[in-house]
Amino acid sequence: GETATVKDVYFSQGMQKRKILTEGLSFQSSLLENRIVPTVGFRRDRSYNQDNRPLPNFANGLPDPAQLMWFGQNKKWTAGDTRSKGVVVRPFQGLAFLDRAAEGGDFGGYLAGVVRGLQFSYNQSDSFVPADVAYNLFGDVLPNPTGRGKDYGVTLRLADRLNVRGNRSEEHTSELQSH
Repeated sequence: GETATVKDVYFSQGMQKRKILTEGLSFQSSLLENRIVPTVGFRRDRSYNQDNRPLPNFANGLPDPAQLMWFGQNKKWTAGDTRSKGVVVRPFQGLAFLDRAAEGGDFGGYLAGVVRGLQFSYNQSDSFVPADVAYNLFGDVLPNPTGRGKDYGVTLRLADRLNVRGNRSEEHTSELQSH
């Protein structure tokens, strides 16, 4: 009988038509004279995929090359949401005693400016990525990638155009596709 390699089967499933519909909403505010800046976001992605994954020839069990340009037999809708929330806090911004001290040209004025520009940030999100339809070696559809993350940060403003920033990120991903 006919034989096929994994490469022959995998690459015979490569053509797709895809449409992604995205709706989103975001909000950002400023509190206490811009010392606290909260953000919230929401996005919904819907992905419609059609691929030309050929149906097997029942005589030999292999994909039928005559069906490579046929689209429509494998229609799939996937959907998922992404949510995020975060905050930037500038606790020393706009404090009159620091503003006065920063106007001095000495080292104390410089330090007051650095303290005044100190900011902390935090962001938390979960995500959904509408990916192309992918299959494992057994022909099963792989789910879309998802993830969760948290970011923490500290920024020091050392001069008008010089910032030093430190961030820590925690990420958790699942259902990754590899192409």
